[in-house]
Amino acid sequence: MRIYGNGGPRNLRTPSLPLFALFLVVTFAMIVSACARHCTSVPPPLPDKAEAAPAAVSSKIDLHFYLDSSGSMKAFLAPARPGQPNYFTRVLNQAGDILSESWNATVSFWRFGDGEPRKISANSLGEFLSPSAFTDRSTHIEKAIQHDQHPDESAGAEKHQVKVIVTDLWQDKDGAGTLAVLLDDAYLNKENLAVGVLGVRSAFRGKADLPHSDPEAADSMPFYFLVSGQAADVRFALRHLVEDLKIADKDYFRIVFARHPVERLVHDIDVTPADNKSAYSPDDRQVPGSKGHYPVLTRVRHDLKLNMVEKDAGRLTLGPHVKLGLHPRVTAIKCCNGEVTPDPGAPEQLTVSMDTDPHQITIHRARMDADAMYRFQIDLMEDWEQPLVDLEPWNLESPQELADGRFPEEKGARPGRTLSLRHFLNVLRLKMSQHETPLARYYLYVLTN
Repeated sequence: MRIYGNGGPRNLRTPSLPLFALFLVVTFAMIVSACARHCTSVPPPLPDKAEAAPAAVSSKIDLHFYLDSSGSMKAFLAPARPGQPNYFTRVLNQAGDILSESWNATVSFWRFGDGEPRKISANSLGEFLSPSAFTDRSTHIEKAIQHDQHPDESAGAEKHQVKVIVTDLWQDKDGAGTLAVLLDDAYLNKENLAVGVLGVRSAFRGKADLPHSDPEAADSMPFYFLVSGQAADVRFALRHLVEDLKIADKDYFRIVFARHPVERLVHDIDVTPADNKSAYSPDDRQVPGSKGHYPVLTRVRHDLKLNMVEKDAGRLTLGPHVKLGLHPRVTAIKCCNGEVTPDPGAPEQLTVSMDTDPHQITIHRARMDADAMYRFQIDLMEDWEQPLVDLEPWNLESPQELADGRFPEEKGARPGRTLSLRHFLNVLRLKMSQHETPLARYYLYVLTN
């Protein structure tokens, strides 16, 4: 250091102000960057308990049972034959008791065909075991769907209504699409309501109510339950009808059209490494309350491939005609620096492969922040295309298919089909395709390092 007299130059060797300011800026940026890379790992919240609870079946019901009394139905009184029971006579003998005893229900019975539905007594169902009871010359199923002239038996009580319509779906002027639109408007536009379709193949003898059909065209034919009401009640009714009428698996299909088509949405899963490179430390203490329900993977430093196995069997209770889509939906929330926020990068951070058995999860660690806690939600969506794929043996596209006067022979039998069934179901499906409908939901927590 050199010092001159009063007016001489001085050199104190102190850093210049601009250089010092730059040093502070760089240091601050490094600190901020370090903080960004090392988040405080606070566990995300547990899922809402309501998601894992089955939807409640109504404790009290006003149930209205409608029987198609048009002439086409009497052919379902055919004697049972080897390999083909008569389920229709079981319905006439047992359906009233099955539906009324399954829950606390007030039940009314109606017949329909010509004109407006007419009320009958519970004992009157037995009268339809005789062909002479099916006297209506036309079938106005739309009247049964729209009918609401019920006595106010539930005044002062909290009861939901369930409507059960039994019919062969043969509609004057082939109005299957119109019927589906009526069901759409009455039920599927509402959040908690549903329409269930239960098709039952039963013994049959007589002329199918179809153009070009002769009296020996078919020896079995489907009839249908159309069940509408609260979604949980619809599922409950369909399940009891199948179980209590003892309908064989080969003789029925059922589909529930609803925004909430399953009894319980969230299911517990196990995950295991899919290869010897996938290393992690499971530690459910990191997320209090997760034990036994949601896997918690800690010290995740690299990509992981995991097998995903559902713990509780029977996820799909709707039968074989409801399928899972091949494109699961993944969402995530991230806990970092004490904040819980949705993470838009979830689809790139975790992917699910549905074409493996078991299903496989891949966690892409490089696309996630360090020292952060993630909660991934995996939704397996319903594929509304699939319910119609396996129903070819039930569907008749047009009367021209019967131009030869017979249904095709299959293993010595002649199973009949329903005209425009696919169109009827397709109209209901299109209503559901407007909504993103998960069939199953799983949760997985991941703590990075």
